[in-house]
Amino acid sequence: MFKVGFQVDYADTDAMAVAHHASYFRWFERARVEWLRHLGLSYFEMEREGYLLPLRSAEIKYRKPLRFDDRPEVEVWVEKLRAAGIDLGYNVWLNGEIVTSAQTSHVLVLRPTSGEGMSPVKIPEKWRKVWQEQSAKKPLTSR
Repeated sequence: MFKVGFQVDYADTDAMAVAHHASYFRWFERARVEWLRHLGLSYFEMEREGYLLPLRSAEIKYRKPLRFDDRPEVEVWVEKLRAAGIDLGYNVWLNGEIVTSAQTSHVLVLRPTSGEGMSPVKIPEKWRKVWQEQSAKKPLTSR
């Protein structure tokens, strides 16, 4: 499990003065990229090796709104590891309380060349080992 903090910017909010629902997916992506970097598996390096990790599906549950200038933390962990993909769980914490929970599902593919589609590929063993270790770490449910 990995946590990263951030600040809700004014641009992240909507006309109701709360964080817009689309902002959460940017924050999850930020947490995912930082998590991979922390594990020594830079997303940049993954792409240089020809791999992409596109989103297959996402589910989110909003419990309480975030507002401009809030300073929440996002934690991310491995929910499930598949042959060619990974499901990640997220909690957004504010002041010791979970305000949002989510899950994203990703599939590993090779970067397509011109005219080709994206086909799933088996996760390389070096990544599988590191991600498998992360899947044993359960998220915090209270503070």
